[in-house]
This record gives sequence, structure tokens and C-alpha cells, in this order.
Amino acid sequence: MTKEEQLAKNKKDNTDIAGGAGVVGGGVLAKKMHDRGHLTGRETLYHNTHKDNVKHILNKGLDSARASDKDNITHKFLSDVDEKNIANKVYFGRKKMVAKSVGQNYINGAVADDVIANIKSDKPENQLKAGFKSVIKHSNERKTLKASVPTWKMNEVDNPELRGAKNHTEFKGKLKEVNPAFGMLPEQLQDIQAKAAYKGLGRKGTAVLEGSVGSEVFKKSKNYKKLGIKEMAEFVKKNPKRFTKGVGGAALGLTAAGVGAKAIYDNHKKEAQSNERSIEKIASHKEDIYNRALSK
Repeated sequence: MTKEEQLAKNKKDNTDIAGGAGVVGGGVLAKKMHDRGHLTGRETLYHNTHKDNVKHILNKGLDSARASDKDNITHKFLSDVDEKNIANKVYFGRKKMVAKSVGQNYINGAVADDVIANIKSDKPENQLKAGFKSVIKHSNERKTLKASVPTWKMNEVDNPELRGAKNHTEFKGKLKEVNPAFGMLPEQLQDIQAKAAYKGLGRKGTAVLEGSVGSEVFKKSKNYKKLGIKEMAEFVKKNPKRFTKGVGGAALGLTAAGVGAKAIYDNHKKEAQSNERSIEKIASHKEDIYNRALSK
């Protein structure tokens, strides 16, 4: 391959990469508008729980009265918070990873209890083996449920786990108050952990809703209620600005996806004109990328 041919090939490859990025990025933006509820009022949320609770939740929903139970995982982390700020709330992660992190806290605590229970063993290998078994056991006990929640009808409040902090700097101070060991960490590590925790516990990561939430929002429930025209029309009427934002974002995303796909097509068009099979292959490739981007 000559130098000129290599340069032409590199330019063609770079155009494909840029076009592909436009397709995927545009599709992700359009999906984000949908998942955040800007188009329909329904947000895609996730709730992590013990497997023994799944059947009840899918039949009856989430009972906000459970927030005051002393054995509730969230309640255990809020011993320093006034009970009135804990009561009558349910929790969802805005991303599956956030919801799973709640379950991870439960797993860590349960494993620690198991390790302490086996600490008297005089054989370290037995302690290690028991620890691995505990991790597997408790990991299998957690389930994450996907929900489609009309949050616009509900009262979303600040997460009491933030203890009133309005930014990660304030939250870092709160963490030092409730956990002296945190204050002993290097300052840079404190900042990193406080930022990550604040992002996950704040409204961008966690949706805290006042009152119970019915089973009809959970995708796997026999009571699941699909979005209807009447509900969406009511949302648009009461939230015109939010809907407009959603339409604008989705349109921008789909436009970006379309432009990216066209760049891929145009990049191959000259070559494809001399080969009918190439045209079909490119068109199929373009549609496949676009569909996969929207399905993520």
C-alpha cells in the first residue's frame, strides 16, 4: 500500500469512527431523555432488596412504613438522624449500579458478622473459606427490581443520608462527624470518597419518595401498569416545560444519530456504487448500529 493509499484509508476509517460515535451518542441522549421521564413523566428507576422481599413487593409494592423499622438497612445507617426525617420514605436508584451499591452495603455488613462469628477458629484457611462462602451466600440474597415510576405525581425529597448537606464539601464534614475514622484518611482521599458518595446519594443518583409506591410500577409485577395516552397527556398538560425539554433533547439525540449514520454511509457511497452488495451491507450496518444504540 502506497503512502497516499494509507492516508486515504486512515481518513476513511476516522470518518467511520466519528460517524459511529454520533450514532451511539445520539441514541444514548434520546434514551436518557426517556429514562429521566422528560418525555413521558415515567422515570426508569431501580430498587435493591433481599430476595425474600421480592414476592411481596411485586404483589403489594413498597411500604414507606418500613423506613422506620430498626432492621431496615437504611435505618441502620441513620442512627444519628431524627426519626421524623427517616419515616415514610422509599428509595430508588436512578441507575442500576446505584441501587446495587445499597445491596453491597448489606453484603459487607453480613459478611463482617460472619467473619467475626468464625474468628475463634484456630485455622486461618477455615476463616478464609468461610469468608468466601459468606460473600457468595449474601450476594445471591440480593435482587434489583426495575420500575417505571411516574415521579411527577410524587413528592421527591432530599435523601436523609446526606444529613442536610447541599454539596460534597458539606457532606465531607458530615461524614467526619458521624465517622471519626473517615477524618483520619488523607485529605485527597476524603474528597474523592465524599464526591462519589454525594453523587450517589444526591438526587442525581437516588430518588427518595415520600409515601408508599404500588406494585404497578414494577416491570415484573403482574399488576404492572403500562403508560397510557391519558397519563401522558396529563403529564404534558401539567409539565409543559419539562416535556419540551425532553422533546428537544430526544430530537437532538436522534439528529446526532442520523448525522453520524449518514457520515458512515457517505463515506462508503462511492465504493458502494460499484458494488450493489456493498450498498446493502452498509445500510444494514447503519441500521444495526442505530438500533443497538437506542436499545441500550
